[in-house]
Formats: sequence, structure tokens, C-alpha cells
Amino acid sequence: MFKPCITALLCAATLPAMAWNSNFSNVNFENAAGLTIPAKLFVPAGWVEGGNQRYPAVVMLHGCSGVYSYSLPNANNSNVQTLYREWADRLVAQNMVVLIVDSFSPRKPAGQNQSECSNGAGVGISEVTDRPLDVYAARSYLDSRSDLVAPGRMSLLGWSHGGSTVMTTLADTQPDGTTSKPAAQRGFRGGVAFYPGCGLNSAYNGITNSKWRPYAGVHILAASADKLYYDASKATQALKYPCTTRQDRAAQLGASSLTGNEVQMTVYQGAAHSFDGSDDACVNIASTPDACAKEQADTAALNHLQQYLN
Repeated sequence: MFKPCITALLCAATLPAMAWNSNFSNVNFENAAGLTIPAKLFVPAGWVEGGNQRYPAVVMLHGCSGVYSYSLPNANNSNVQTLYREWADRLVAQNMVVLIVDSFSPRKPAGQNQSECSNGAGVGISEVTDRPLDVYAARSYLDSRSDLVAPGRMSLLGWSHGGSTVMTTLADTQPDGTTSKPAAQRGFRGGVAFYPGCGLNSAYNGITNSKWRPYAGVHILAASADKLYYDASKATQALKYPCTTRQDRAAQLGASSLTGNEVQMTVYQGAAHSFDGSDDACVNIASTPDACAKEQADTAALNHLQQYLN
């Protein structure tokens, strides 16, 4: 059952030294499991309550370290990681609504470090069975904001653990790879996944014989030096390159640009996991691979969102 409620508090920027161009309000909604999910809502500066402006929306899905800096919220939950504030500013400037969904806070004891980065596959909060419920609830919340959001114009943007959640949320079937999803679990136009883990806890019939296929377009932004993209320890080529295998299998199952559910993948040479956390300037790929990957991937991600939301 969907129960939106809004906290009127407008939160400060993540760090006093940073000058952000957008503020957020805290909102929350209930997912299908009865869990209250907090989120950060950013709106374009031109929006006026009671006015006629309606905007496309992007639901942002954090990585394995959670929404907050140092994987721990501060006293007023305002210390959103710089990467997510950076993207919120970027998208709001493009006249998009942004909703950052916090999947970890409601599932972690208060005051506990929220990082799930060292858990390993299939342990902890699941990007296959847990987090998609939060995203469906976020979509219902945005649907309820007819004063703000343009009907049917929503996409996803996620990182790492959240990138995997983009893939599972946009899957055409349930994790068994066979049962079709109901309308309530659809409704997004596309999604961008930064360096996701494509193993997906062996859901969708595993990697080698994957039945994963999205119902909307997905762009995977991968890093060649990331073990999630290439794992030399695996026995077969299909397992060594799980994202490539998932992409190829999706195409074999009918995912294409003609049907609006193409799986694209761009691999940034020399770049590592979390490359877009780089603060360096791009000199060249050889000397600053992460910085150059960030520059190119940010552009690719924005282009994808604009393409599917228009």
C-alpha cells in the first residue's frame, strides 16, 4: 500500500564548503513490504506550487555505501554524498525532478555504518528482491505528484549496487526469468547503470543462460579495470564478462532499439570501479583514466536520460 507523506524541512548542502545550486525536501513512502522508505526530492527552480509546470523525473539509486558521506547520516540527514548532489544539480538544471531513494537507512539500526560494500554476492540488502520494491514505491509516489511530475516520464540512474537495481527493476520478468511483471512494477522509460554487478545473485536463470531482458532501454557504463566487469578468476568467458553475457543474451531474447529496450554498454579503458568519484581533470586516458571516464560517462548518462525522457 502506498502512503506518501512529506517533511517540509529543506536540507542544507552536504558540506559547508560546497555551493550547491539545488536544495531538497525529505519525503517518504511505503513499499509493498510495509517498509517506510525515505527519499530526497529535488525540484527545478521554476516550479511553483499550483502552477502549470510538469517535469520528467529521474529516480536515483545509491551504491553500496549508501546515500550519505562516510556511510552514516548526520543529525539531520543532510550529508548526502557529493556525487549524488552533483548529479541532482545537473539534472535539476535540465528541468528534471530528482528523487534519491534511500534503501539502507530503514534496513539498518540507527547510528550504524550503512556500507554493504564488503558483504559479497547474495548477502545483506538485495538489489534483486529488496531494492526494486523501493523503486516501485518511488514510482507510485511520483505518480501521485501530478502537480509536479509529467505523467509517464520517469527514468532510473544508479551506481554499483544501485546500478544492479536499475537492471532488476527494469527487467521484463520476475527474478525467476519467466513470470511477467505486473503493470505496477513497470512504468519507467529507461535507465543508466554505472559499473553494476551483472551477476544479479544468479537471478534470471544465471549468467551463462541468462533470461534477463529489460522492458525499457538500459545503458551500462562499465570500467575495464573493474572486477565487476572482468573477473579473470572465473572458469568461462561468459562468467569472466558477466555484463557482456547479460547484454548478448538480452539481444538474443529480443531486446533492441526497434522495440525500445536495447541494452547498450560502454566500457571505459583503464578505469576502475567508482571512476566517477575522481576529482582530477582529464588529461588523457593513459594518465588519468578515471577522470576521463567520468567526463565521458557523465555525458553519455545525461544523453541517455534526455533521449528516453523526451
